[in-house]
Amino acid sequence: MTFVHVNRVLSALRKERIAEFHYRRLRIFNPDKLMDVAGVDAQMAAGWIARNSPGGGPA
Repeated sequence: MTFVHVNRVLSALRKERIAEFHYRRLRIFNPDKLMDVAGVDAQMAAGWIARNSPGGGPA
């Protein structure tokens, strides 16, 4: 990905108050909207979270 593309995507996310990137930190204001925009299935994301949380399953 080019710098221009990443900057446009981050600008759009910031404008829609979904997320912002500031001082090397990503702040997510609306996780549900971010998953929707990214096309992530909610059940799949729940599986990722469960596997990567402490005591959540095999690493």
